[in-house]
Amino acid sequence: MVKSLALETGEKTGYIPQNKRKILAIFPKYSQSFGTFHHAYPLMGSKVKALMPPQGILVAIAYYLREWDVRFIDF
Repeated sequence: MVKSLALETGEKTGYIPQNKRKILAIFPKYSQSFGTFHHAYPLMGSKVKALMPPQGILVAIAYYLREWDVRFIDF
């Protein structure tokens, strides 16, 4: 049985994609409600636009290949 050198040394063999993709992830603006904490923004200063990042989209983006161009827009 022949084993590859990468498996013996524990190194990962890199996957090289045949085509390059461009990903645009858009997180829409919430409508104002008590749960979005719009009333607390003035307490945090003028630069605060959100108190909680959209973690679901960020986790999905983390699974994409590094070779792909990924942009994230948070409204």
